Amino acid sequence: MTVGRLPSIEGGIQPTIVDAKGDLITATAADTPARIAVGANDTVLTADSTTATGLKWATPASGSTFSGVVLSKSANQTISTSSATAVTFDTESIDSNGYHDNVTNNSRITIPSGKAGKYWVSTQLSYAPNTTGYRSINIRKNGTVTGGMYTAPIGGASWNSIISFVQVIDCAVGDYLEIFTVQTSGGNLNLTGDNDSTLITNFQAFLIGA
Repeated sequence: MTVGRLPSIEGGIQPTIVDAKGDLITATAADTPARIAVGANDTVLTADSTTATGLKWATPASGSTFSGVVLSKSANQTISTSSATAVTFDTESIDSNGYHDNVTNNSRITIPSGKAGKYWVSTQLSYAPNTTGYRSINIRKNGTVTGGMYTAPIGGASWNSIISFVQVIDCAVGDYLEIFTVQTSGGNLNLTGDNDSTLITNFQAFLIGA
């Protein structure tokens, strides 16, 4: 065995090929060893055929990065009796990728480019106190109901009726989601806006996977 070589067969790789902690031994071609220096903290070793060694250190893919939107209302919305009505939203507490516009089509959450997948969608509606009829809610994708309508019992003469709904929905780029509601009080009835944070009407959608 030749002095100064790794303990292997004659002709083994020279120890001097590595220079620092974290160095890796790879190859640039057949029988051609090479060194890759350790990458920056929190990077991962990634295959890349455009590099000499076919490998590189890279920042992990952003698949785990949050993408979603949380909406609410800054004022009450009047809902006519016995009429399915789209709920509008003019306040964004979170909007990571331009899902919503506070003015144009502001009842909609629209799936942006590159964000197709399955969405966890939820809503809560808060109706002003009233003791007549029922309050209902459904989620629509591209104008079509995605599931059954959820109907909640009414509240009382001095407390709000709160109804909520959660659903996982598969969405393509350009699909839009809306909340529709019906109330049968016999007259106009308000959905409460942000005048009481404990009774807030809201609409949320979070991308949870492909």
